[in-house]
Amino acid sequence: MVYSQEMELIDPCFKRFKFNFDVKPSGIILLSGVVQEMIKYYKLKDEVYLHLNYVSKNIFLYRLFSLEGIEMNYTRDVASSFDIRNIPTNSANDHDDLSLVKTLSYYDVVGSFLYLSASFVGKALSKSRKNYKLCNGNSRYWPCSVKWSERTASECCLGFRWKTFVKDNDLTVGDCIKLEVEKDYDNLITVQKI
Repeated sequence: MVYSQEMELIDPCFKRFKFNFDVKPSGIILLSGVVQEMIKYYKLKDEVYLHLNYVSKNIFLYRLFSLEGIEMNYTRDVASSFDIRNIPTNSANDHDDLSLVKTLSYYDVVGSFLYLSASFVGKALSKSRKNYKLCNGNSRYWPCSVKWSERTASECCLGFRWKTFVKDNDLTVGDCIKLEVEKDYDNLITVQKI
């Protein structure tokens, strides 16, 4: 980071926030005014988690999540940023079938990770297991690692080989996928485009 220049935060819909920041001797970074701007822009009413990915000199991509782990809807035409219309893009089914329906964002497709909802992770995946196999339903498999959050036991993302899986299966932004885990084959995650 370059301390004498502005910092820039960019959301999945490319909304940009530029601001100045200060670094205290203890290493704590103080963001000047950007938090209030974001609250106003997204009409946030509740607390959120801010996930930052460093891109380059003072530029970060960010994603916002509710305390329950649901990624927010970045459009401004909703009454609340965590409006019910966001749920189909990252929701675990209410059934006991251990599945998740997710609409792929730009970062899901071009990034190296696929973030999963806390409700799905809590029901379907084992914290003790670090490696899974992704299956596309056509008997093709890709080894995949799961990266667990240090903050909470129910947050994780698919890592190693996710990007290869996306490319090999021609997944694009806006595609809706269904992830399923069967209890008898708990090391296998079936991912199908729906």
